[in-house]
Amino acid sequence: MYFTRSFLSLSLLVAAHCTSVLLPLYVYPSDTDWAPVYNALSSHPSLDFYIVVNPGNGPTPTPDAAYTRGIQTLRTYPNAHITAYVRTGYGLNSTQSITSDIDTWNTWPTSVRPTGVFFDEAERGEVPGSWAILSSVAAYARSHGLGEFLVNNYGTRPVNDTGYGFADQSVVYEGNWDGYGTSSAEIDAIDVPAGELSVIIYSLPEEELSGQVTKFAGRGYGSVYFTSGPGYTAVYEDWDEFVSELDAAG
Repeated sequence: MYFTRSFLSLSLLVAAHCTSVLLPLYVYPSDTDWAPVYNALSSHPSLDFYIVVNPGNGPTPTPDAAYTRGIQTLRTYPNAHITAYVRTGYGLNSTQSITSDIDTWNTWPTSVRPTGVFFDEAERGEVPGSWAILSSVAAYARSHGLGEFLVNNYGTRPVNDTGYGFADQSVVYEGNWDGYGTSSAEIDAIDVPAGELSVIIYSLPEEELSGQVTKFAGRGYGSVYFTSGPGYTAVYEDWDEFVSELDAAG
């Protein structure tokens, strides 16, 4: 049986006054490299940041000193929500392998332990049994202390609306700006509450940033991340502008 949208999901939608930041922080922690994130958290206290940490394409058995220090610093800001990176392998990873990653995250000390999960490589509904796995691992995360915020990164639109029911939010586009241009009409046609949706666009031209923030925040999307950079291995120079635009749009 598939799980329907949770009460937690509904409460998040009601409580949020604006679109949140969904930041794939695939950057090794240092005071310099994570400083723009700390500064944004401090400067925009009413904006929620769901920060995806990914030390080793998933969890490491224990956090090293840099991750311990970095996450502890993030957690001094009440608007920072630490979110665990977990791969699902486009429907090919077993339930056991995925829940094993969740268990590993749960062995991290409570001072650095995530409270939510970013399920990457979520399969859009073409592989038999893949959605049963997504339903099962979402329930497992919720029952094991990592259920504050769950997101399925489909990277594209699921084949039908059932795909939106497993997590609090679904990433319906992840890719570069050029690819978004060919997918925008399909994304615009999605007929579920916008608060359950997220988009991640990289290689975004600087002149497009304000317009895209206005578009998706105006629609009430649950979260977004836009960057001019080619990926997530740095916090790029347009970060401050992106966060300021998003905060103002709320």
